[in-house]
Amino acid sequence: VNRDGLIGINFVRSFVGNDSPDYFSRHLEHLLALGAGKNVCFGADFFCVDDLPLEIRKSLDATFFPGYNHAGTYGSVLELWKKGLGLSEESMEAICNGNFLRFFGKIFQN
Repeated sequence: VNRDGLIGINFVRSFVGNDSPDYFSRHLEHLLALGAGKNVCFGADFFCVDDLPLEIRKSLDATFFPGYNHAGTYGSVLELWKKGLGLSEESMEAICNGNFLRFFGKIFQN
């Protein structure tokens, strides 16, 4: 936060917490409490597994929460945040793309 960088919300269960997708909300809540509202963005670490052998794909299935294993699930995560944290549309837009665009716009201006 002090360096005005980006902080990506990770979706890997072993980083987030293995118990529940609600940990997405806990992580974001903690970051917001630290004042990182302008620094948080999606950083899911999804992998392209289509070309990998089946045994590796199966092990990666355990890497993410069921139903939260590809970028198409961002809407579900946003619903968790909206319900659990009461985020405004402005805050959610910043997390979805605004913070990322601001950060990289700043870099490319230099």
